[in-house]
Amino acid sequence: MTQRPHLRLNAAMTRFGRETRGSMTLEVLLVVPLLVWALLFTISTYDAFRAQDATTKAANAIADMISRQVDTLAQDDIDTMQGILEYISAAKPANNARLRITALRATANDSYDVEWSHASNDLDVLNNVDLIADQLPTLPQGDRLIAVETRFFYQPPFVIGLSSNTLSQLIAVQPRYVARLAFDPG
Repeated sequence: MTQRPHLRLNAAMTRFGRETRGSMTLEVLLVVPLLVWALLFTISTYDAFRAQDATTKAANAIADMISRQVDTLAQDDIDTMQGILEYISAAKPANNARLRITALRATANDSYDVEWSHASNDLDVLNNVDLIADQLPTLPQGDRLIAVETRFFYQPPFVIGLSSNTLSQLIAVQPRYVARLAFDPG
């Protein structure tokens, strides 16, 4: 009497499951690359979140400083803020961090006019508000807003699942103590 094929397969699988002999070298060769990949991917993912968080913190710190500004904003102030951005974001190389500060005034049709704009490290000044309009809040006509944009090129420590890209953040704040913040390009 012959066994049915599915019973033979079942018996073979049972024998395989009970088998305790094996080759440790072969098992390590199969598992270690996966563990190394998982470790490197975890490190890269953590670093990407750390870099994005640093960009957000830098933008918030600079926006808060500007919102408290009472005097005319000068070029020295912008240079100091650029240094803060480079320090907080730990951008490497340091000239990789870019900062743009734009003063806006709300108009009647829920849009903004640019009063002045200043950018660092070869970032263009903002002349067209439409580029960031979807990220700005709606304000009553005549109110003013300061838009702080930070950017830097992020390169993951390992090229495993994540690619290089530009991390950017835009924070919009209103001046706290003055109606209009002036800028002196000096």
